[in-house]
Order: sequence, then C-alpha cells, then structure tokens
Amino acid sequence: MRGFYKNIMEKIKEAAASFSEITGTPVTCFNTKGEILWECPGYGRVCDNFDVYSEPDSVCRNNLQSSIRIAAQLGEPYIFSCRAGLTNIAFSLLIDKRVAGCLVAGPILTGSEKASSLSVLFGNCILGALTPNPDYLKIGEHHNEMQKIAEKMRKYKVEIRELNYQGNSRVIKQAVEFIHENHKGKIALNDMAKNLHISPTYLSMLFKQETGFTITEFLNQVRIAKSRELLSETDMSLLDISEQSGFEDQSYFSKVFKKISGVTPKEYRSIAKGSSIVYDYKKTREG
Repeated sequence: MRGFYKNIMEKIKEAAASFSEITGTPVTCFNTKGEILWECPGYGRVCDNFDVYSEPDSVCRNNLQSSIRIAAQLGEPYIFSCRAGLTNIAFSLLIDKRVAGCLVAGPILTGSEKASSLSVLFGNCILGALTPNPDYLKIGEHHNEMQKIAEKMRKYKVEIRELNYQGNSRVIKQAVEFIHENHKGKIALNDMAKNLHISPTYLSMLFKQETGFTITEFLNQVRIAKSRELLSETDMSLLDISEQSGFEDQSYFSKVFKKISGVTPKEYRSIAKGSSIVYDYKKTREG
C-alpha cells in the first residue's frame, strides 16, 4: 500500500510540475496538517517574502486550512483569495477514499479573470494523474511489453553470432560446423563422434568445456536461431518453420522456443514484423 501511495504521489508531483512550468503558476503540496511537502518550482513564490506565511498559526495559514477543507468538501478545484487579496486554487487529494493532502496553485499573478480557466486546467491535470484512463494504461502496458520483446530480439542477435564458435580447438570447430550444416536432421552423438574420429565421451566433455553448452543445448540454440530468421523474414506457418528448423513436433518446438527466447514464436513474429515495417519505411525514405 505504501508503494502504491508513493507511486501516485510521484505522478501527481510530475503533473503539478508540468502545470507550473507551462502556466508560470507555483504549486504547493500540503499534508493534512497543513505542512508543506513540496513546491513547484520551489522558489520565487510571492508568499515566501512574508514571514507570516510560514508561521503555523498565522492568519495566512488558517485561511489556507479553511480553503483546503472547503476543497475537500466540494471534490473539485476551489478558487479563493488570501488575506493579501491574492487569488489561489485549492484542490483536495483524495486517494483510496481518504483525504491525503491538498494542492494549492498560486498565487495567480496574471489576473484573476484567468483563475476560472486555470482552475479547470489544474483540476483536469491532477485528476489525470489520480485516475488514469484504463484504455491508455493498456496501450502503455502493451508498448512496454513490445519494448521488452524488442530488447530480447537484440540480445538474440548477439547470441546467434556467438553460436559461430571462434575458439582454438579444431575438433570443436568441426563439431560446431557439423551441427550448423546438419541441424535440420537427427544428430546422434555417436555419429558425430565417429565423423570427427573422437570418442563420444571425450567429445561431450570437450564441447561443454569450450562452448558452455551441451551438444543438445547447442543444437537447440542453432535450431531456434534458424526459426527466428524464418519467423522474421517469411510468412511460413509455425508447423513448417518447426520442420525447417529441425523440430519434428510443433508443440515441442514452441516449448523450446519459449524456454530459450522467453517469448512464444507468435509473440516474436509480431514484434519482428513490426520492426521490419519500420525498417522498410526508413529504407524507402532514405532511398
């Protein structure tokens, strides 16, 4: 609950700071005791020039407390004048059906005739931070998810390059080449060892030691790398892609793909195709 409250207050402060910067109107946040929590922009307020403003039981502070209570009762921005005749706007912060504090925009020095318009703008600005539209939140969540997938795609491209073994062992280089050339078919350890003129046990041990993968893990990495290319560059069905990548069973292919990639083949294709569209558009413009 504390984390939720902190997150909401950060959004409110961000909205208040934007309002303050655009309109040139200072915004102050008070807690339920009338104590200042923060100010935007935090300097240059007319009230700061008067000592009476900072005194807890001053006429200024009592007038402010009264305006805050009225704003809470109204549930909307409340325009009031302080004892110095300056116009302000109070807006009560209601979080989880409880008054959590109050925002005061002002004093307004551009003319009180603008107070009504500023009041509407101020209220809508803060309400937007308090009650975000679920439709926009859903879009935002989808965008964040797509960004995560895109980041994983960049990571996969690095991993694909790393699958081209650059070590010094001639035997393992040949083993890696064998896997790349024969990944579509069945690869048996004994057959590979026989082809390389080495014992299966020693091949397994050396392969793991030099690549960090078991032969089966490396084979799956190569197959999934191939499937990513097909998902990105073709409209082939998942069944055809699984077969072309060396998987006999589509269900097993999807399971291995999700385990290695962190996303399903369908999700990967979705973001990959989106990236291709952006790339093709830029390419056309540049051409």
